[in-house]
Amino acid sequence: VSLRARRLGLPRLDLPVLVGVSRKSFLATATEAETASATCGAVAAAILGGAYVVRAHDVKAARAAAFVADMVCDQERRLAEREPPPEKPRPPAPGFRPRR
Repeated sequence: VSLRARRLGLPRLDLPVLVGVSRKSFLATATEAETASATCGAVAAAILGGAYVVRAHDVKAARAAAFVADMVCDQERRLAEREPPPEKPRPPAPGFRPRR
């Protein structure tokens, strides 16, 4: 099921959705670094669109993008349920190290 199909209102399967966006031609840009950034954006968009599993070549970068998307999803859920934010920010995923 494509994310585009979900936007069109097709019935939800209630199954985990796998999205593979790494190095796809629609993400290709002038440089490798820009393509990697576009892939991270696509990973985040896929998760925000409902994907449960994301396939990526650059796992470190995809993990960072997934972490941010998960935080956004958590915040949206809290706002929808009128739940207060956590006292401490959630720790990053195991092995996650932001680039400096």
